Amino acid sequence: MLLGRGLRANTLTFVYGPEKTGKTTFALDRIAMSALINTDAWVLFFSLEIPAPMIYARAMLNMVNRRNLGITIERWESRHDRPLLDDDRQALAEAWTQLQQWQRQGRFLVIDTPPEMSPESFAALLENLYKGKREAKGKMLIIIYDHILQSKVVGKGGFPERNKNIVIEETVRTLIETKKRPSPIAIVALGHANRDFIRDRAGEYMMPEPHHVYGSSMPAVSADAAIALFNPKTVRGLPMHFGVEVSTMEPYIVARRVLSRYDAPFGETEAVFYRFHGSEVRMSPIDNLFL
Repeated sequence: MLLGRGLRANTLTFVYGPEKTGKTTFALDRIAMSALINTDAWVLFFSLEIPAPMIYARAMLNMVNRRNLGITIERWESRHDRPLLDDDRQALAEAWTQLQQWQRQGRFLVIDTPPEMSPESFAALLENLYKGKREAKGKMLIIIYDHILQSKVVGKGGFPERNKNIVIEETVRTLIETKKRPSPIAIVALGHANRDFIRDRAGEYMMPEPHHVYGSSMPAVSADAAIALFNPKTVRGLPMHFGVEVSTMEPYIVARRVLSRYDAPFGETEAVFYRFHGSEVRMSPIDNLFL
């Protein structure tokens, strides 16, 4: 199983949902930080959109909020709506020190990734990063790719200039299949679900499904598990829709934010694991992917 025992080697987990539903936060909290803190895994985070310093800042806040201090990214970016307490400052300092140590070791690296990067250059970069690092040999390497498709190219003035789909399916397959990998690899790919594709005829939102991600065929072909992030307030008749429409993919995870995106501290995410047994749907809450 992918849940409760961590991610398995040579597997692809697909995390998807509409934009602004917390995919990056989910990947950092439930996968990257959880693995780094609770296991000896190494994590590479390839980011197409969010600059690496911002990912590190989010990771730092994520670690702080594991102590239930409730410093949200929105409060941090707005320079806080309340003064930082001494406990906050100490927790932030400790989290930043830990992140710097992981960076020096190579255990947690965030890489600004050009979308046109070829599978060959991707594999070469991976090999160079871990060349000579004996301590990484045999350790699980978790690669998080944020995200598999870029929906638009922004032109002058910040307005969309033209649609441009960028698929990294070959890169993902190369990483899974290559025999030159430095250690067992588990890949987590993030993708945007097009909001225009997840409305039914009555205009109501459906739960996002893999084929809503800008026509990508990768999840249906390659994914071993899928994580759908969505706003439960927009989805009606979820159990019936889930059982009828998505019963072909197993295991399947549905994660939903408990509080609104802008008020919830990092980690305030409830995840439900659905497993199909004929027409029966069993549900059990999970804390994270690395218990």
